[in-house]
Amino acid sequence: MSECLECLKRAREYEKEVSAMVTEVERLHRIMKLGRSSQARAEQLTTKLYKYEQELNAQIDRTVDAKREALEYLSLLSGEERGVMFRYYILAMEWQEIAMKMFMSERRVFLLRKSALAKLDKYYGGRDNDADRNENKKAARACGADPGGACAADRSHCLGGGELRERPFAP
Repeated sequence: MSECLECLKRAREYEKEVSAMVTEVERLHRIMKLGRSSQARAEQLTTKLYKYEQELNAQIDRTVDAKREALEYLSLLSGEERGVMFRYYILAMEWQEIAMKMFMSERRVFLLRKSALAKLDKYYGGRDNDADRNENKKAARACGADPGGACAADRSHCLGGGELRERPFAP
């Protein structure tokens, strides 16, 4: 699951970077259109704009690749869950905006995200994650942990002296 979640996060991060870069390119174009600069300044801006547009194109290529990979993971989902995950990770929308666009409360959006992540974890997480969780539960019961899985002792005996392995965060 961590690979899936990292892929989704990467797609969101790249989308935000592209948006910021596009805004900067548009700003540079507006400055150049004003035409109030000297010839030397205009050449400097043109060079800067050219380099920045090349960086933008390379970032767009990375973003497209990351989104393609993320969409493969999201193809497992359907309905509202897919809509929430698509808007958050692919379109890089904020939670409040997603709730407003989908005509639902933020709480409902978070619950759909949690449900979607659970499905992705179940499908892409594999048996290893299930085995880890079962091992965590057994170790927690053995040391007197609360039902939530937090170790009541100093954790020196949980899972061979380490800490209980935790599931990925999903609000």
